Amino acid sequence: MLLHPTSDSTTSPQIHPTSHEGVRNWVTEMVNLCQPEQLHWCDGSEEEKEQLTLQAVEKGILIKLNQKKLPGCYYHAPIPTTSRALEECTFICTRTPDESRSDQPLEGAGGHV
Repeated sequence: MLLHPTSDSTTSPQIHPTSHEGVRNWVTEMVNLCQPEQLHWCDGSEEEKEQLTLQAVEKGILIKLNQKKLPGCYYHAPIPTTSRALEECTFICTRTPDESRSDQPLEGAGGHV
């Protein structure tokens, strides 16, 4: 269920497709705090999966693989800026400093032994 929350809709029953009061209160709090343009409640349906997959393909987040050989399979490439940030936070722990060194370090990789 995709909604466009506004200050009035956060108290509306339409924004809460659950009867769990704790979940409803938390979602309302997060909508008020974060002011999202959209709110999506996952229902786990096949229709929802197809819709989200189609959106991801259209945005280039997923790339369809050969559907004859691999039906329903997609490639998800990491976002370069995210991967770079993760590489910079990688910590290698070895018994000796020499075990952590590489003859050909990756470009941009840094660290201290």
